Amino acid sequence: MARCRLTPPRTPTTRRGKQPPERPGLASAGEHTPRTSSRFIHRFPLQRPLSWRLAHRTDAPDRPAGVTCDLDGRFVTDVEGFYCAIGEAINGPGGYFGWNLDALDDCLSGRFGAQTPFRLVWHDSAVAREHLVTGYDRRLLGPATTLEYLLDMLAAHQVEIDLR
Repeated sequence: MARCRLTPPRTPTTRRGKQPPERPGLASAGEHTPRTSSRFIHRFPLQRPLSWRLAHRTDAPDRPAGVTCDLDGRFVTDVEGFYCAIGEAINGPGGYFGWNLDALDDCLSGRFGAQTPFRLVWHDSAVAREHLVTGYDRRLLGPATTLEYLLDMLAAHQVEIDLR
């Protein structure tokens, strides 16, 4: 008669057999969705695109038109910081709401968490006003995305913006 050998469930380990360190802010070691806001925004600018791979898109229906969303603008020092911040403002910690201008335009059309028109309260907008200025974006090899351009784009999609 064949015998089955029961082994304990495997846990993730490092090369030396030790448990990996606890990753603060994440729900568990196997999940990539953060529990707290601004988890992705704190990353260095060159690491932010990696964060979008971890960002989640909910399959939940859009919130109805007329809702108010609060955008934490403390870390909007570049356009990538804006994408992280608006994703969390609309869809919660680790949320996705576009990673470039075309994707943002798609998200503003619906099916990504919020139905326009809605209200966006942009806290600490002075940080973005200082950093999102006319210039040259070395990563995009073209003109930098300015705060005025983002505000015009949001207004064109019937997003009421309250800069604070």
